[in-house]
Amino acid sequence: MALLAGVLFLRWSGAGIVTWSIDLLRESLTRLDQPDITIEVAVSAGAALAIGTLTVLAPIFAVMIITGVVANLAQVGFLFTMQPLQPDFSRINPFQGFQRLFSKRSLVELAKSIAKLLVVGFVVWRVLESRVVEIVTLPLLPWQVGIGAATSIVLDLATWASAVLFVLAAADYAYQRVAFEQQIRMSRDEVRQEMKQTEGNPIIRQRVRQLQRAVAQRRMMQAVPRADVVITNPTHVAVALEYRSNTMKAPRVVAKGEGLIAERIKQIALEHGVPMMENRPLARALLKACDIGDEIPAAMYAVVAELLAFVYRAKGGALRPVGA
Repeated sequence: MALLAGVLFLRWSGAGIVTWSIDLLRESLTRLDQPDITIEVAVSAGAALAIGTLTVLAPIFAVMIITGVVANLAQVGFLFTMQPLQPDFSRINPFQGFQRLFSKRSLVELAKSIAKLLVVGFVVWRVLESRVVEIVTLPLLPWQVGIGAATSIVLDLATWASAVLFVLAAADYAYQRVAFEQQIRMSRDEVRQEMKQTEGNPIIRQRVRQLQRAVAQRRMMQAVPRADVVITNPTHVAVALEYRSNTMKAPRVVAKGEGLIAERIKQIALEHGVPMMENRPLARALLKACDIGDEIPAAMYAVVAELLAFVYRAKGGALRPVGA
């Protein structure tokens, strides 16, 4: 992109640059047109020539530098690193250098370079072939006309060559990006290893979850003896409720479960004399609506209050209204 921008800038401002160069050369030679050329005069003329040359070339360099920076930012973004300046002794290792020289990547780069050379050479040959008559007649033209014709031919060559190089570079960039993405892509084993490093071993995590569930289940079973009632399905679901009128606004679920857990809850309740009441819709509703430690929803106050009232009457105690 920098080369193409520089060539296009020359095509656009080439006539002005030639004019500036001629004026600069004439002025420099005029400075030397003196009978006595001293060191001061020569130094002054050389300095004026150097400054004038930089002034003429500065716009071209500026265009190419700006284009190069913009192209780099468009490809990789802003990146400042001192890593390339750090000493790397592997670069001067002859064995590793030999390996890099005959590696797959080096062979691919060699093939690409040869292909670029062939393509650019073909384009240059086609441009020269189309203007072969002008090239042959250059020696016969006046020098002013010949210089203009030669400049036109050179600019055409440079424009076509840089345009082709730009297209090849864009294709190469796309290839390099895809190759890089594939290179950094992790295999299944690498993904597993990374998961182990970041999240821990899956087997250990599973074992930890099992232990946590066992601890939670043990605590839940320890809360069953202090429950006031266990509501059952009767065989598949069991929900244990606790209600302390002086500390609780509403009954709270202290244990619940299905299948074997429900059987264990009923067994513990039976061993500790906790009343069990069969109410299939209520048992299912509590199982779905409440977690361990939650108070029952307000919509269930009435039916739960009836069950607790029955239990308290059977025990000979009094019940404070649920939710009061």
